Amino acid sequence: MTQLFRKQRRTVDYLRGMVALCGRVLLGWFFASQALQRIDEWSSMVILVQMKRVPFGQVSLGLSLIAMFFGSAGLVMGFQTRFSAFVLAICTSGWVLIAHDFWTIQDPVARQSDFLTFSLGVAVIGGLLCLFASGGGQFSVDRLSGKPQPD
Repeated sequence: MTQLFRKQRRTVDYLRGMVALCGRVLLGWFFASQALQRIDEWSSMVILVQMKRVPFGQVSLGLSLIAMFFGSAGLVMGFQTRFSAFVLAICTSGWVLIAHDFWTIQDPVARQSDFLTFSLGVAVIGGLLCLFASGGGQFSVDRLSGKPQPD
């Protein structure tokens, strides 16, 4: 009976590790693709940060792109996973609040559209916070380096 329990435990641990890896890769892809899109549309992004009166607009935009690239790489590899997730959650929180201020929009259709985008951003923040709490999982550089991981 004990051997069966150990085998089931290893299978469950393996599956949890694979699910964590898939989640990290998907979130990493999301942030890397967003960063590439913002670079491609740099002039439009500069106009947006000016319209939204973002403090130190271009500098803030540049710093967020750096955070997005390094954060996405950290998530995909599982390197400094908690730190990467936390930094991305902070950056995403700032951009969601600044860029998707649906409460200021008068047109109901535009308000609903911006609310949807705001809500999706909040959901991504929730996923990042879960990753911050749980760590990179079994298949991560963090795990290979011997950093303690929660069960």
